[in-house]
Amino acid sequence: TNKRKELVKQRRAYFLDTGLRNAIAREFDKEPTGHLFENYVMTELLKMGLEPRYWRTKSKAEVDFVIERGGDVVPIEVKLQLGRKVGSGLRSFISSYKPDTAIVVGLKGEEGSKGVNGCDVRFLRVAGLWRELAGKGVVEHEGDR
Repeated sequence: TNKRKELVKQRRAYFLDTGLRNAIAREFDKEPTGHLFENYVMTELLKMGLEPRYWRTKSKAEVDFVIERGGDVVPIEVKLQLGRKVGSGLRSFISSYKPDTAIVVGLKGEEGSKGVNGCDVRFLRVAGLWRELAGKGVVEHEGDR
């Protein structure tokens, strides 16, 4: 929202079909890279009916995804390995926008939560992402469709 501090035209490209991406790039790793896992999380957010956005400031603080529903924003950071560390980009977003909840989603590691400047930062694996967003009213519950 602050055009002097934030980049408004920064673009990122994602593949809806990562198999096609892998064939084009001739990369068939057994373990996903960070970029492929981020791509996977993006497709899951799209399947939930969300419109994820990317946030980055001119000073290079960034958050992988920001979703909005009903006026509330939820920043989502993607990591291969969950830990209890909250990166500087996510901290910057929390400081600027004061969300109630932030999510760090990972492929491996233990789930948990931690408070950062009044924000409940949730560390979740992918399976917990749907439950968390549905529980916060961001995504419709299965029975509501």
